[in-house]
Amino acid sequence: MEYEIIDEIIYQVEEIKTDNQTSIVKTVATNIKYDEKTGEFVPTPPPEPIPPQPNPIEQLQQDQNAVMLGLLDLYSQQQQSEDKRVRDSDAVMIGMMDLYKQVQELKAKIEGGA
Repeated sequence: MEYEIIDEIIYQVEEIKTDNQTSIVKTVATNIKYDEKTGEFVPTPPPEPIPPQPNPIEQLQQDQNAVMLGLLDLYSQQQQSEDKRVRDSDAVMIGMMDLYKQVQELKAKIEGGA
């Protein structure tokens, strides 16, 4: 096999002979490199396979699902907080009503005993 470097690109040169003519075909030699130390063309190892990449649409859907779950969690926490606030408010009101009732009973005893 013959190789030729043109503009820093290595080409494989083949000569094809037919009855009427001879053709020279040059193709890019992607599996060959030039060793400057030895001055020879040597085969290169095949490139490492590219690991599969996640589908960007699927990744966006997963990200969106994570955001939606976060929002639902925040909404749930807000609802629980609101429910607790209402329960606390109700407890305060009931407590105030009990105190008012006790004050009224005490007032009635004082007025009745006086």
